[in-house]
Amino acid sequence: MPTNLAAQLFDIDGLLLTKVESDYNTVTLHVEMERQEQPCPECGVLTDTVHDYRQQKVKEVSILGKETTLILRKRRYVCKSCCKRFPEKNDLLSRYARMTARLTNQICGKLENEYSLPDT
Repeated sequence: MPTNLAAQLFDIDGLLLTKVESDYNTVTLHVEMERQEQPCPECGVLTDTVHDYRQQKVKEVSILGKETTLILRKRRYVCKSCCKRFPEKNDLLSRYARMTARLTNQICGKLENEYSLPDT
């Protein structure tokens, strides 16, 4: 499986597709960011020391008519200098999001076409 497929699909550099699960109704894509040195938000020192990993389930626009879910494997780094723990930078979604911006835009577009506000 090409490692840059997720980066091309979501137009995000450094996004890796690690696993695909599919059945009749659903597609689950397991993705993670390429491991890179990250600047500490507290002191600015670069670190590549991973403290732990977490998984986040994210809803995405359907693919081929199938309900699509992303399982994002997120890293938390720890700074060797000041011991601050912090998440890696991620361009796929905002901090507390449970759906991608593409899905949010699709839903808003459908609502806009379905319902209109009266002119004032």
